[in-house]
Amino acid sequence: MKGRAEPPKNGASVAKLVVLYTKPEDIEGFDEYYRQTHMPLARRIAGARWSLTRITGTPRGGEAPYFLMAQASFDSDEVMQSALMSPEMRETGKDAAQMVQRFGNQATMLLGSDLQ
Repeated sequence: MKGRAEPPKNGASVAKLVVLYTKPEDIEGFDEYYRQTHMPLARRIAGARWSLTRITGTPRGGEAPYFLMAQASFDSDEVMQSALMSPEMRETGKDAAQMVQRFGNQATMLLGSDLQ
């Protein structure tokens, strides 16, 4: 099933796509849109296992530069690269661009992998 891959076995490296969102102007509207429209699109991306983290602040009690972290884990760089080139990723990316424009925030995308 798309978007519901099992974690890799035998200590294999995990490739990751991390998206960091700044605080939106309309938090409630962003949350509703993100959960009801954007994540259903993202969950269609083959091989991706998604986790979301609400950023609540810094260790010293300050305001963090980010509001939300979305992380997609993939079994390998090859699986991630295939996902990045997919029509589902293009559709999700287009929606993300429209979403941040609508809610007045920004998104930063990063690629990485687990350290062994």
